[in-house]
Amino acid sequence: MAKIIIAGGGFGGIVAAQSLRNELGNEHDILLISNLDKFYMRAAFPGVALGHINPEDIVLSLPELLHKRDIDFLAGDIEKIDPKEQKVYFSDQTIDYDYLVMAMGAHFAYENISGFNDYGHSLQTIDMALKLRKAISSFKGGTFVAGVAANSPCEGPALEVLFQFDHYLREKGLRDQTEFHYFTAKPVAFAPGGPVVQEFVKEQFEKHNIHLHVNVELSEIAENEVRFKNGYAVESQLSFIMPAYEGPKGLQGSGLEGEGGFVPVNEQLRSIHYPNVFATGDMIQMVGPKMGHNAMAGAKVIARNIAHELKVGNANALYTPEVLCVMEMGGDNAAYIEADTIWGGTRSKVPVTGPVAAFMKKSFKEYFVREQGNIDYIL
Repeated sequence: MAKIIIAGGGFGGIVAAQSLRNELGNEHDILLISNLDKFYMRAAFPGVALGHINPEDIVLSLPELLHKRDIDFLAGDIEKIDPKEQKVYFSDQTIDYDYLVMAMGAHFAYENISGFNDYGHSLQTIDMALKLRKAISSFKGGTFVAGVAANSPCEGPALEVLFQFDHYLREKGLRDQTEFHYFTAKPVAFAPGGPVVQEFVKEQFEKHNIHLHVNVELSEIAENEVRFKNGYAVESQLSFIMPAYEGPKGLQGSGLEGEGGFVPVNEQLRSIHYPNVFATGDMIQMVGPKMGHNAMAGAKVIARNIAHELKVGNANALYTPEVLCVMEMGGDNAAYIEADTIWGGTRSKVPVTGPVAAFMKKSFKEYFVREQGNIDYIL
């Protein structure tokens, strides 16, 4: 009987746990460790911030859903991983494993953004989403600035907040009293989307009268201003920032980490240094955006590879990253986006827009929560 530890209770960890139990039956032990005992669907946080999604509709109890599948659970922070000895150090416990699946996410480097704690908003936790909701509900006009810090691999939430807030203010009759700005350190907005997606996003900026600032790096958020390293500054009464990502702290000194503290893996999502250690989601070392779709797709690849290895001695499932997401833009408007150009492919398209795309996102949220992460379809 093998003992499998899953580190992390986000999209990747939950789907890995459910998929491993599906693949292996009850023949092997599975333990999930998470620093939180609740999972909130982060992909829905823009809707929480804009007030049309309630936290209780996007939350899962990890102990409850795992207990149903005979999966053990521990809540707390992993202090250290020793892949040579195949041990995880957790609180006052030392836990052995045969396989380790890491889905711990990334460290969000807000501490590198001067002024963020006092004047900035973001969406990486449910508390941040609710704080932004409060700020939006009291906003009476002025200047709104949204953007991504340098080395941030996640631009989608900033764009969703931007377009949904535009829709919200139009409904409130406040859009004419508000100036919108968006910034990125890259030469175009949503660079990983490839040429078709980039052009689509550019058209939306023009349509919604949003000022776009490219090739600018954030320096500081002040009380009524966002400042950049080139000396440029924009007035701002409400500032939204997606931070840079760094490797999770629990990896430090393990020998598993590579550039930026992330985990280098092969196409099976296996550590290039330790073949019984796998990783998925935000913590892997890769080019391109970090998003829930890839974390879940990677979790399924890992589950198949571990199951094949335990059952028949080989592993053959390969991971293919891609941009696949629905960008909600307010009301019943949304855009379904597909791309792989950043990984050398040719796909860059927006095949579905409007109410159908919005329905796709809404349906997936409901599906994931209803099935408690035990899913076949991934968006």
